[in-house]
Amino acid sequence: MPGTHTFYDGSTVLQPIADATGLEVDKVNLLLCQLTSLPLAYLHYCTFSSTRFSRTIRVACPTILGLIFCYFCFGKINVHLFSALKHLILLVGLSYAIMRLSPPKIVHICIFIFAMGYLVFLHWYRWYVLTAYYLDVTGPMMILVQKLTVLAFTLHDGRIKKSEELNDLQKKEALTSVPDILSFLSYMFHFQAVLTGPACFYTDYMAWINGAAAVGKDGKIEKPWRAVLTKLLQATVFMLLYVFFGDCFTPDIIIDKYMNVNWVHWLFVLYVVMAFQRVPYYVAWTLG
Repeated sequence: MPGTHTFYDGSTVLQPIADATGLEVDKVNLLLCQLTSLPLAYLHYCTFSSTRFSRTIRVACPTILGLIFCYFCFGKINVHLFSALKHLILLVGLSYAIMRLSPPKIVHICIFIFAMGYLVFLHWYRWYVLTAYYLDVTGPMMILVQKLTVLAFTLHDGRIKKSEELNDLQKKEALTSVPDILSFLSYMFHFQAVLTGPACFYTDYMAWINGAAAVGKDGKIEKPWRAVLTKLLQATVFMLLYVFFGDCFTPDIIIDKYMNVNWVHWLFVLYVVMAFQRVPYYVAWTLG
């Protein structure tokens, strides 16, 4: 029967940590995966370099790790007919078939209608079925819809439009053929961004896979330490803000004691509450 497992059937192995910290287990799972992605990205950068391993291995590893993250956070294909991970597989698999079969002239329209339609239906169905909020599969679905739509439009640009009709960005990102299935899956499910994003262009991701993204303007390989440490520091600040002040600025206070204050004071409190609701997303996006 449809239920919570339709959208969320994640691991509960970290439930004791969730109970100890006062966080929901779905948030703990997501945070663990995001933090784990940092050393994994470094390991991939150092160990699976383009000079030591084939492109196939470099493409396959991020895919496998990304699917493991999805399995851990949102659930698995199991005895339930409506299990969470199935939606990600269906969206990506059917979209790839549409890209292969659709005429290049309308491939971007077909992908947009299908992907956005699937996402809208899932959001409606989630609202209809669930009575509580979870960090569920609709989050990665939104990221995948962005990637699929961008990829379809770059295919349309590369196969239909003339060079003089494209701006500089379109020329850089345009694709003349549908990616092979392994590269496509890697772009969709790579572990760095599958859970929370951000989405990137296919050509930028392939530049990272091929090692070209690490080459600076002077032709030398750039070290990622400064960017990594900056992001880690930002994420730490956001996490500390949420841990120490998150409970002080919950939406409940808007409808309680602050309802009788003057409107300027109320608007200020509302702004602070809204800002703290975004802090967990800042953590996820920064680590992504």
